[in-house]
Amino acid sequence: MAGKPTLDHGSTDIDELWDGGGNDHCDWQDAVCTETPTHSYVSFCDDPNCPDRHTASLCARHYVVEMSRHIEHILQCPEYTDAPDTEERKQAVFAHVSAWGAIGGK
Repeated sequence: MAGKPTLDHGSTDIDELWDGGGNDHCDWQDAVCTETPTHSYVSFCDDPNCPDRHTASLCARHYVVEMSRHIEHILQCPEYTDAPDTEERKQAVFAHVSAWGAIGGK
């Protein structure tokens, strides 16, 4: 099991967690998308030895699809389903996706 992430981001917003991106097109991995990114998320991979934050900047359509994939997984993940209380479930969610939202906070 991966270590628990720290949930207290204080006043940090997603733009401060964001690694800069720099893309002027959507990072959708399933096909080429030339739409302008409007949303981003930060997640962690399944490799417990990977210290990296994985980021993506996506157009609104692909952001919704990608977040729904994360939600589907989390709702079936034993770390979430076996959590004894709300705080443990919150930790399980943040172990998968630690930040998300509109680029620029809009």
